[in-house]
Amino acid sequence: MEIIKTDVLVIGGGLAGLVAALEAKAKGLEVLLISKSKVGRSGNTLVSNAFIAAQPEVFGDEERQLFIEDILKSGKEINDLQLVELFVDNSFQVIKILEKYGVNLKKTNGIYVRGKAPGHSEARNIFVNTEKVKLMSKGMAITLPLLAKAKEMGIKLMERCSVVKILTKDNQVCGAVALAKKDGRFFTIKTGVVILASGGNGQVFAQTNNTNDVTGDSYSLAYEAGARLRDMEYIQFFPTMMYKPVKLALTSALFGEGAVLRNALGEAFMVNYDPAGNMATRDIMCQAIFNEITAGRGKEGCVFLDCTAISEEILVNKYKEFYDYLKKAGIDLRKEYVPVAPGTHFCMGGIAINEQGETSVKGLWACGEAVGGLHGANRLGGNALAEAIIFGSLVGARVEKVQNVPLLEEIQLQPLQDGDITLDELKKALREIMWKYSSIIRSRDTLLQAQDQVKEIKESLKYVKLSCVGDQIRFYELISLLNNAELITTGAICREESRGAHYRSDFPETDIKFKGNFYLQKVNGKVKVEFEKC
Repeated sequence: MEIIKTDVLVIGGGLAGLVAALEAKAKGLEVLLISKSKVGRSGNTLVSNAFIAAQPEVFGDEERQLFIEDILKSGKEINDLQLVELFVDNSFQVIKILEKYGVNLKKTNGIYVRGKAPGHSEARNIFVNTEKVKLMSKGMAITLPLLAKAKEMGIKLMERCSVVKILTKDNQVCGAVALAKKDGRFFTIKTGVVILASGGNGQVFAQTNNTNDVTGDSYSLAYEAGARLRDMEYIQFFPTMMYKPVKLALTSALFGEGAVLRNALGEAFMVNYDPAGNMATRDIMCQAIFNEITAGRGKEGCVFLDCTAISEEILVNKYKEFYDYLKKAGIDLRKEYVPVAPGTHFCMGGIAINEQGETSVKGLWACGEAVGGLHGANRLGGNALAEAIIFGSLVGARVEKVQNVPLLEEIQLQPLQDGDITLDELKKALREIMWKYSSIIRSRDTLLQAQDQVKEIKESLKYVKLSCVGDQIRFYELISLLNNAELITTGAICREESRGAHYRSDFPETDIKFKGNFYLQKVNGKVKVEFEKC
């Protein structure tokens, strides 16, 4: 097997991975960035609304505390306070970093255009200028300038390659094994430093706005390497996904401009669920929509987004690409309601890190959506991209070359095999199981059903057909998805309460004894669960 040597291996070609790679390279380290898809065109950054929480360069103690309180309130106070404070105290760096790498931000008369997303007490979210990219890939307005800088600085890029295993010895990273999609070649990277930045796990659910390559790889790789994970029961569902006539996430910033959710009877129902009404956080909004639909007050599985109170001036100036795109699709936001329903959006849980960005495995670092702790039980709009920028930068600047990396050990890889079950069949079944039994509304019974059926899929792997390189790649992705399904359902069964994005119909109230975090770790081939109070 070919061996490639590098000081730092970054896994993930989205925003967090690019920022981490750039900062590590700026220190003079040799950096290799591996991406399953094209760098800058992969992961959820690609399909984001390019709407980023960022404080001005100087802000007072009152503004600082208010931002912290917003995050803790949204996260139901099970956030990692050290990470929250680190995030807020570095939030003024977001604009500096973006502009340093050539990202164009929206301004009016020299002042940054700002929006107020639900859950934020202030209009602290900035907009990236996305006029030169397509609406369905607005995130490229962020990642492509970073990609150009990465090439200029000499960061080595390996695209269309999947990392299938992180290698460790005595709890120290010593490398990784990757698989090239083009020719099925396995190769080994020898390094003492790995930065996991390959995003979340949205593809484990049937309904999602995540890109196809977001299959929980960071979580699975870390889990198999023995690292601790946390809060994996916390999946954020985006409340306003439009599925017809086009599939599109309708930005939550619209609620800050006056948008209203209505049921099929025309009722503005959010005031019945939260005093904040249509400025309630996403967890409450999703549960409210789910309840309206199941109570028969929806239509064809949807409720409606009413933007008719928003002036055309605001829609044209702040949301021009989005507004024009929908008009071309035959939808005029000024005149008609848009059918919307929730979809899987973000994982608040993830790899457990300290304030330096280090995991429980030496030499293994993580940033972006790969990490848990910052958001607690629910994430505020705009904080995801800010997290990728802030922690990508901090981790990239902190890593150091590891001298005397331990020798690599040989590992067994998945061979081709002849079977009568296809990977696509198993993947589809898994995603439908997780959506049906472990999504917005859960109970012990549904979660146990999910676990039993996930085990059956695992047992079916020995009968699956693997006849080509593509099958091998999809096999490792399915392993990742199965690991994620096990982690999500395990955490959800343990948390016998409802808090934030985790709602249990059999335990509908929040219970003070669960004000803390469930940590999951692979020990002797099984999931070890530990609970730590906040």
